[in-house]
Amino acid sequence: MKVRLHWMAFENYLLGPEYERRMNLAVEEMMKERAYVNEWFHNDTGKLLYTIQDDYLYKTRASFLAYNTPEWLAETVRGTEALRADIRSLNERVIGEFVFEKADERLYSFRHWQTGRIFEFRRESVEMQGIQQGFLVFTSLVSWQE
Repeated sequence: MKVRLHWMAFENYLLGPEYERRMNLAVEEMMKERAYVNEWFHNDTGKLLYTIQDDYLYKTRASFLAYNTPEWLAETVRGTEALRADIRSLNERVIGEFVFEKADERLYSFRHWQTGRIFEFRRESVEMQGIQQGFLVFTSLVSWQE
């Protein structure tokens, strides 16, 4: 789904030009505030760009019809109304710090550091390069069809 959302947000003619322009301006503004970038992203502009792209993938509204990316995708996809509703709900994400708790053959488990809530995700849904049990990661988690 994230690949499809990325295409909708940045690679098609409906949203791509606007989102690219707005995102580039946002990155330039944030880079001017070096203390902010250093504190939250440890001078890693790749993390900064990833975070801003996530906002465009899930919540930023386009000037054309004021839809966000999941709403645009839901309107253009062929499928049932239930599928469209699932796509529209992709903007409901949990952002914060998570502790990688454990893994089994099927799932990874993360504990939301602020609330203690446990989230389980299929292994193929999460990129885990360099993350070990007990590590604290800042990320956003998006539920797709539970």
